[in-house]
Amino acid sequence: WHPLLQATNLPTAVGATGKYHVDSQGLRGRERSSDELRDRTVVAVFGGSTTEDLAVRDGETWPERLEALLGGERFAVLNHGVTSKSTVQIVIRTAFYQPAYGVQPDCAVYLVGGATSPARTSATSTRALPTTRRRC
Repeated sequence: WHPLLQATNLPTAVGATGKYHVDSQGLRGRERSSDELRDRTVVAVFGGSTTEDLAVRDGETWPERLEALLGGERFAVLNHGVTSKSTVQIVIRTAFYQPAYGVQPDCAVYLVGGATSPARTSATSTRALPTTRRRC
């Protein structure tokens, strides 16, 4: 639970079976390690239900497909998507949850607007995060 967000993703229980997994960091997808991420360009993906993508199995979300297209040996795309979040909540989440596994991301991709009023909705947008690591 987070006071500004009201909720965060909980890791999938050990031994649980199902079509999707939430890792120890609250991210959609498989468990990773800081060693695995250290030599990769880390892309943090933020969004709501269209990013978390609970309708598809692990390995089929658009962030996972993006990682495959970029080359998983060079890039790691971390899915910070949380269902039912507004654009404002996604921005707040960015402030608290950028690093994962002790690694600061090199850049971020945002898919926002689905849970926000159409009058306030922005299209998909991207912005680079300040970082001391290399850029995407």
